[in-house]
Amino acid sequence: MLLQEAGEATGRIGAPVADALIAAYRFLRRVEHRLQMIDDQQTHSLPADDAGIAHLARFLGYDDPAAFRAELLGHLQRVS
Repeated sequence: MLLQEAGEATGRIGAPVADALIAAYRFLRRVEHRLQMIDDQQTHSLPADDAGIAHLARFLGYDDPAAFRAELLGHLQRVS
């Protein structure tokens, strides 16, 4: 993968970090696309209420909104 190869070649990041960043990017882009599909508009804001999060989680294929929240927070923490 290009990010992984570039990071390793320059010695700035190792393969595990590159893999985590790539996974987070893919996950977050997928969430962003689903958010935009829900209201058919450009947005980057998560729903403010539990019902909205549950709807988004189902749209992303999660049976349990808590599992979606956990994965989302995990990716956000790794990226930050």
